[in-house]
Parts: sequence; structure tokens; C-alpha cells
Amino acid sequence: MPVSPSVVRIKQTLIDLCKVIPLESISVNLLLEKSKVSRTTFYKHFKDMDFLWHTISHDFIYSMGHLHKSIQLT
Repeated sequence: MPVSPSVVRIKQTLIDLCKVIPLESISVNLLLEKSKVSRTTFYKHFKDMDFLWHTISHDFIYSMGHLHKSIQLT
């Protein structure tokens, strides 16, 4: 299932912001301003910032599992 470009932009923007601002200081407003995504779009995909962070963490863990499997195959 393809991931919406808006979802990718939201996730990447949060990751980028975390490089310079503590996660707990990042508001939905700031994230939307930096990602140039509407509030409606954000809430269409994520119920809140905690769920967004959970989704990013899950994506990372999932990708590490696939990397681990590919390393085992070689």
C-alpha cells in the first residue's frame, strides 16, 4: 500500500525537528507549519503527536527487522 506524500513529509519533518528541538517541545502547530501540511491532513492520518511518534518508531523497528533478515541471508 503506497504511503501518502503528506504522511512522508509529516514524519520526516518531525524527525528533522527532533534534531534541534526536544520532542516534548514540538507542537502540532509547529509541525504543520514546517511540513506545510494542513491540520485536517495531519488528523486524517494521526490521532495525536504520540501516535505519530509511535508510528515512526514502529517503521524504524520494522525496517531494522528487514535489514537483519537480509544480512542473515548473505
